[in-house]
Order: sequence, then structure tokens, then C-alpha cells
Amino acid sequence: MRSGFDGMEVEIAGGKFNLTDVAAQGCQGSIGLSASATSTSKAVSGTADIIEADSIVYMKLSESFFTSAGLPASEFSDVSGKYIKLASNSDLASFAQLCDPSTLSAAFAKQDTGFVKAGTATINGQQALAFKQPKNASNGTVYVSDSATPQILRIAGPAGQGSIDFSDYNASATITAPPASQVIDGSKFGL
Repeated sequence: MRSGFDGMEVEIAGGKFNLTDVAAQGCQGSIGLSASATSTSKAVSGTADIIEADSIVYMKLSESFFTSAGLPASEFSDVSGKYIKLASNSDLASFAQLCDPSTLSAAFAKQDTGFVKAGTATINGQQALAFKQPKNASNGTVYVSDSATPQILRIAGPAGQGSIDFSDYNASATITAPPASQVIDGSKFGL
């Protein structure tokens, strides 16, 4: 077991992610997706379990995901209840970017400076200090634990744009690939 970063919950418009990320091992968790219908696509919703281990991404999609996509049960019976080993260029494999803290942190501009204290809050039971950028209110709010070892607890976008919660820093966790008996090769399905 390696100590790492455990407990990242991301909520954005259209989905909710709950991931455990362990440095140098990968991540695992669940993804809840809900995409509205457009002029060219159907509304799709469902959940998926994701594991990224040894740079390989595995995803187990819920039956509700397939049925909301309009697929008859006969078309997804081979993958139902199994992890799909995804090709690195698969659209679904792109969710593994959430497993990489450097990718996540790259989303924040280096010029994001000038934060000022904007009050206090309680985030998941922890006292926190809130910080905002007065010159750029569209960046939302960063909540940092009010403790001897400050840690980011939440990054909240402007109203309605979701948030990312961080918890269980340095908790012990082990990320392992699913057993081979629960895995099918996604390349058979173009995944």
C-alpha cells in the first residue's frame, strides 16, 4: 500500500465523479453521467466504475447507461457486469485524466494570484477558510482547511458550474486492476 491522495469528489454540470487517487499507482472510483439530448444525440445517463492501474484504464458501465443509449440488451450482454479494458485512444479512456493530479492542476493558470480571504465555511465537517480573486470573480472560490497543515478541501466554480472536493489526504489505499475473469477487451467493440 502506498500513501496517496484519497477521496476526490468532482461535481460538474452533467456528472459526478468520486475517485481515489494514489500517487504512482492510479485511481479508482465511480462516475455518474447525465448528458442531455441534442439535435444529433439522445439523452444518456448511467454510472460507471473506473480503475486506472499500470496506465491501463478499465471501465464497467451500468446497464442503465446502455439502455438510456437505446441499445437493446442483446447488444451489451457481453459487457454487462464486466470491466472493459479500454484502448488509450478511446473517448471513454479520457476520463482517466481525472486520475492524474498534474493534469488536474494544469487546468489552473499559473497567473492565478491575488487571492484574498473571503470568509469561512465548513466543508465536509472541517473548518475552512474561503479565498477568492477579487479581480476575477469568474474563477470561483478555493476552500483551504483552517489547520496547522493547510490543505485544499474544495474548489468551487461560480454558481452552477460545479465543485471539486478533496479529502482523506495521505490515507492508505491500494489500486489494483480488476481480476482477468471480470475483464473483456474493449478493442472488440471499438473502445
